[in-house]
Amino acid sequence: MVRVRILVVDDHKVVRTSYASHLLEGEKGWEVCGEAASNPLVMPLLVGLGVDELSVGAAAVARVRAWVRALNYEEAAGIALRALDAESAAEVESLERPLRSLLDDAG
Repeated sequence: MVRVRILVVDDHKVVRTSYASHLLEGEKGWEVCGEAASNPLVMPLLVGLGVDELSVGAAAVARVRAWVRALNYEEAAGIALRALDAESAAEVESLERPLRSLLDDAG
C-alpha cells in the first residue's frame, strides 16, 4: 500500500474539499503530520474523514492518543462531512463544540 503523507497548511474550503474528496472515496493510507494532527479543532475532522495515521511530536503523543480513544467515530464523521460545506473557520469551530468538550475531558 502506498502511503500518502500530507501537511495541512491552509484551511480554505477548496483545500478541505480537495483532500477530503480522496478520503471520502475510501483511499487508505493517509497520514497527517504537523500541527494539524495535534490540533484539537482539526484532529477530530481528520479522523472523521478517515485519516488513519497522525504524526505528532513526542510531547503530544499521549494527549492525541487519549483524544482518538475518546472520539465517537460516527459523530466525528458526521461533523467532518458538515464541516466540508462550512464557509468559515468560525462555522467549523461551532460544529465541533460537542467534540471539543469531549477532548478537553480526555486530555
